[in-house]
Amino acid sequence: MKKILIRFGFLMLAVLLVNCNIFEPFHDEGNSDDVNVLVDDALAAFENGEYDKAIEIAKKGLAKDSLNADLLFLRAQCVMQKYEIDVVKVIQFFQSSTNSPSPVTGYDVAGLRKTVAGDTTTLFDFTEEELMRLFLAFSQVWHDMTTIMMLLENGSINQTQAFSYFILYSNDLFLSAGIANIFMGCMRILDNDATPLDFTLDPSVKFYKSGDNYSVVMEGLSEAEVRARINANLNYFKMGQRFLLYYYVSTLHPLNLAYDQNSNANWLGFLSWFQFLTEKINNEFNLGPEPRDPRNPLPFTVHDTPAGVIFMAGHTLYANLYDYVY
Repeated sequence: MKKILIRFGFLMLAVLLVNCNIFEPFHDEGNSDDVNVLVDDALAAFENGEYDKAIEIAKKGLAKDSLNADLLFLRAQCVMQKYEIDVVKVIQFFQSSTNSPSPVTGYDVAGLRKTVAGDTTTLFDFTEEELMRLFLAFSQVWHDMTTIMMLLENGSINQTQAFSYFILYSNDLFLSAGIANIFMGCMRILDNDATPLDFTLDPSVKFYKSGDNYSVVMEGLSEAEVRARINANLNYFKMGQRFLLYYYVSTLHPLNLAYDQNSNANWLGFLSWFQFLTEKINNEFNLGPEPRDPRNPLPFTVHDTPAGVIFMAGHTLYANLYDYVY
């Protein structure tokens, strides 16, 4: 009996040394009280293509820690996958070609760009149902990605909230945050009450693009009403162009990570890199958070790259709408 007990003791020690957690096989995925475990569970579901499951796990974690950047980032990524939002096509949407594809899989190309006359095109020419679907998706992406950007800019995010996946795909954060803000601004102008769950398309509102310029027409509304509608949503476009500038500058000065993606040095390196980008945007690029007339020429040259094109599109749209109000 003694030999059996000793042998059993060595067996249990081996299990502990190899697996560290002998209860891991009994882990109830998505039902832990530990936020870090829920992050791992949400990531596993996301990587398995189980987007609804990942979203639900993220919601549980965010109920415990509403500013957890890991879970916010994962939920936004899952929503984009669930609604099949293609960021590459969103970028093409802002380019001058009149045959750019829809950013949402399955929708007619003409839904986003319809030639009106010459090189003038109508933007967001969707049905009310399709626009509501876009509004629902971008509302969540906007909330989650913008929250992370604000946490980073305010220095409120800490190391325990970041993991290698978030750091590795920081460019996706900048781009998605910028695109989501611009889309939210446009769709809130198109919506009578700006409520995602009750999207009511205002048929009198039309967005147009002619060459590199954007305009919005609101038939049947007074000049004061037009200004009020745009002004109420102008901050979306301001934030959108700022986040897109992060995206553009980050392509000029990419983040270099060590081989060990989970190292503390990587996290500190990421924070230093983000601070570097912020200082360039606020100082060298003179596009800080303080009010600035976007109609004035930019104090820097934007390179003709995909990131440069999308930034200029966001900036031009903001400047054109700003011109309506002021």
